[in-house]
Amino acid sequence: MEQHKVDAVLANLVSIETGLVQIYQYLANREHFSRPVRMFWNNMQKEEQKHAQLIQELRNLQHSRPDAVEVTGIDRESVQAFIDKIKTVLIEVKKPGLSESAAYSIGAVIEAELDEGAFIDKIKVADEQYKAIIRSVANDCKKHSAMLAAYAHGAR
Repeated sequence: MEQHKVDAVLANLVSIETGLVQIYQYLANREHFSRPVRMFWNNMQKEEQKHAQLIQELRNLQHSRPDAVEVTGIDRESVQAFIDKIKTVLIEVKKPGLSESAAYSIGAVIEAELDEGAFIDKIKVADEQYKAIIRSVANDCKKHSAMLAAYAHGAR
């Protein structure tokens, strides 16, 4: 993939993570949610912020060493479609009367779709430090997906 396309994909992956931060931050601030639920969403938004920073590190690496980062099997359109979905979800979570159960279900769906997309797994680097970053983000995505699916099922 051409370097400017790699940069665009990485920039969009950062946008996905920061979009999740916005969703989870909004849910963490829902006053009618119980304190433990607000704390859960606050922790989720912190993890997504960490992911955004880690992907930005990969982007910085790509800027300094263009051949150090390779992206395969990700097209900008599928990433953009996911960004559009996040924008729609952000509108949905801002609606009044959203229940804790509905919030968990929304989170479960979006995290499952992000996990299915496995965008992060399609980033290849030779550097072991950056491989660890990719593994960390991928593992967190799987953890989030499983945790939210369990909460969505149990919260009903």
